[in-house]
Amino acid sequence: VSTQSTGKNFDRKITDAANEAKDNVKILYCLLKHCQPLYYGDPITIKPEIQKIMKAILMIYTTSQHYNTTDCMTHLFVKITNQMVAACKEYITDQGVKRIWDFPYPEITKKIQEARELYFEYDTAFQTMKTKSEKEF
Repeated sequence: VSTQSTGKNFDRKITDAANEAKDNVKILYCLLKHCQPLYYGDPITIKPEIQKIMKAILMIYTTSQHYNTTDCMTHLFVKITNQMVAACKEYITDQGVKRIWDFPYPEITKKIQEARELYFEYDTAFQTMKTKSEKEF
């Protein structure tokens, strides 16, 4: 009898792992199409994508059995935020070629302002999504 229950337990664990893997593939594909600008863009091209990224994250949070934990969501937001910071740094420094004090004042202030606008867009979208998810759940 214990062998049978062990087999059922093992079968359930395999099924759960397979379902989680399928869930992860769907999530990664959904995020891939929305997050590509974070890796290839600058604050100007990333900014219009922020709302789409947040909608994708909210969809993942509301539909995923395996990915809707605080730890998983925090990890995802840390990765997205870090990539936005890296993209802004690359943009401001011309891919690391120049230091900020090598730029003419009007040019560097414009670049920094564009990075700040991206931050404000991200913060606003995050707060909106957070409020929406708290109301729905």
